[in-house]
Amino acid sequence: MKILLSYASQEDLNYLQEKDNHIKLEMLKKKITNQEIIIAKSNSEYLGWLRFSYLWDSLPFISLIFLPENKRKQGIGKKLLLFWEKEMHKAGHKLVITSTQADEEGQFFWRKMGYHDMGALFEINDGPAEIFFSKKI
Repeated sequence: MKILLSYASQEDLNYLQEKDNHIKLEMLKKKITNQEIIIAKSNSEYLGWLRFSYLWDSLPFISLIFLPENKRKQGIGKKLLLFWEKEMHKAGHKLVITSTQADEEGQFFWRKMGYHDMGALFEINDGPAEIFFSKKI
């Protein structure tokens, strides 16, 4: 399967709005304009996306990598991540971060991809701890 990666555009808005229930429409539009969402497609089929922001307005932070259940463990998330890391490096960043809940399998993906544990926050909305990871790029 050939995977095409690109920054999201306005033509991706309906798909993202339908699938990404973690973010309000106005913020989604802003992130598309600011090129803070990377889309993975194969032909015209959406495979998933990576959404990011900047902590303290300067430190790249992955907010979400989303792949439908039937698209996981096929290398799509890895390709999204490597594309994003390359883009962040080209923009002059030397460190990137992300996080995942302690009860999610995502932590194993981050470690496999070379990210290192950097701490955790507890007592967030009475949920599990949020583990933070960093990687020098």
